[in-house]
Amino acid sequence: MNTTDLRPLPIVDNIIQGMHGEVVKEFSFEAMNISKELQRHVIEFVPSAPQTSIAAWRMRSTME
Repeated sequence: MNTTDLRPLPIVDNIIQGMHGEVVKEFSFEAMNISKELQRHVIEFVPSAPQTSIAAWRMRSTME
């Protein structure tokens, strides 16, 4: 998403600030690490520990 003059909107900054209270490059949230990529519109969600599958991670994260 861009502004009318085609500059990218800082959507990831807004999401991170809403979840973490401030804009940071990376932070932990429940059983995952959330990080801001180089672009202002890409966010990465990574399990904080190795998992055998997405289903295993989802089951584990709902039990915590």
